Amino acid sequence: MNLQNSTPAASSELEKQAWLAKYATPANLQFDSCSQHRGSDQCTILRDQFGMVPKRRAIGYSKPYPNDSIEHVSRYLAQLGTISASDELRVRFFARSLTGSAFGWYTSLPPDSIRTWKQMEEQFHMQYHSEASEVGIADLAQVWQKRRETVSEYIQRFRAIRNRCYSARLTEKEAVELAVVGLASPIKDMASQADYPSLAHMVQKLSLYEQRHELYQDKFKRAVVLVETEEDEGCGRSRSSSG
Repeated sequence: MNLQNSTPAASSELEKQAWLAKYATPANLQFDSCSQHRGSDQCTILRDQFGMVPKRRAIGYSKPYPNDSIEHVSRYLAQLGTISASDELRVRFFARSLTGSAFGWYTSLPPDSIRTWKQMEEQFHMQYHSEASEVGIADLAQVWQKRRETVSEYIQRFRAIRNRCYSARLTEKEAVELAVVGLASPIKDMASQADYPSLAHMVQKLSLYEQRHELYQDKFKRAVVLVETEEDEGCGRSRSSSG
């Protein structure tokens, strides 16, 4: 199928954008022999095939896949926002997150080969995933809360490593249980007795406890300093009287 012969007439830029969003899927997006190669640039394709010179991409990054395929997918889903809940929309808009050779690879996928987001993600990771950047549950279990590190900072590090566990997909409940193990005392003792539905909920609850604990510690330290000062002054007066 040659898109130059089958592309519907578009009277405005908005119509072209709508057409691209509707039909730009592996099953429908194919190119003539002049542009069907892995090195095709997305902007060149849009200009040559659709007469479009996009000012900016709706979803895009500075690199085809920033550090690895896992990070790219995570960023893509985050930018989709609420519509990422739709499996169909995940597949439909994925091409817009790709540039350069990655977009060329996408357009070379056989027609009707991608029907679900799971298939799309598996194909993308198979093509671009680097095992050197992948970690396992054993690596995640070695993440501990550092001294003077807040719960929020600890969970942020924990999530970053969890996102690289591509082969071992943890449920949210399993991730919470593993994160609790890595907490430092005394917060760990309290967290072990509670039930948190998600990491976000755990951070919210423990951060409040953390703040209250710090306030208590500050008050305790001030009270100790005040008592010590009064005792020192009392000893000084006693020496003066005896002298």
